[in-house]
Amino acid sequence: MAYRHGIVTPIDKSLRKIALANRQGRCAMDKIDKIDNTKLLKKGAEASLFLADWHERKVIIKLRTPKKYRHETLDLQIRSYRTVHEPQLMHEAKKAGVATH
Repeated sequence: MAYRHGIVTPIDKSLRKIALANRQGRCAMDKIDKIDNTKLLKKGAEASLFLADWHERKVIIKLRTPKKYRHETLDLQIRSYRTVHEPQLMHEAKKAGVATH
């Protein structure tokens, strides 16, 4: 399973380039099966969260799963939009005083 349209939330702030490349539609990660010590943290209807070691750093990987009932192009657009805008919306919620953890 290839990591293509998820989001990487680096624990180490020096990995911001990875998240930026991902938002720009470039593949910033190896395939998820090549990442060391991948552990599923949560699985939901929209995505799965993994804790992993990547280049000797701990990272959280959010892998949004495709929906088979949607047209492939539409599904890709929806997942990409949500991936890009989720951190922005969380930031706005935090500024407004909403607990986001």
